[in-house]
Amino acid sequence: MIQFPELPIPNYPLSVEREDNLIRSKFEKGNVLTRVKYTRQRKKFTSVRWNSMKEEDWRILESFYEETTRFGSLPFEWIHPLSKKVFVVRFSGPPKDSLILVNRYYIEIGLEEV
Repeated sequence: MIQFPELPIPNYPLSVEREDNLIRSKFEKGNVLTRVKYTRQRKKFTSVRWNSMKEEDWRILESFYEETTRFGSLPFEWIHPLSKKVFVVRFSGPPKDSLILVNRYYIEIGLEEV
């Protein structure tokens, strides 16, 4: 399994969304019947960001996205910075980067569980 590269810890807040895992059936009387759609609920880490990443670290992340995961098509293991739990994820889109100072970038990525 591919491993996410060792980079500085991302900045907070670390936003997480959970997949809606219910099927809802509405009846004429107004009541709603619900049941679980899947046996697990996937998470999306919608905003993993670094406010001031060094250029060397950005090049490592850029190379990881483009070459190692083939532009985000391959899953990889990512370790949550606080809980240290390992998640199997993929990029939910290309990384966003902005040059904010000489050799410093604002970087934002999105990850989703596979």
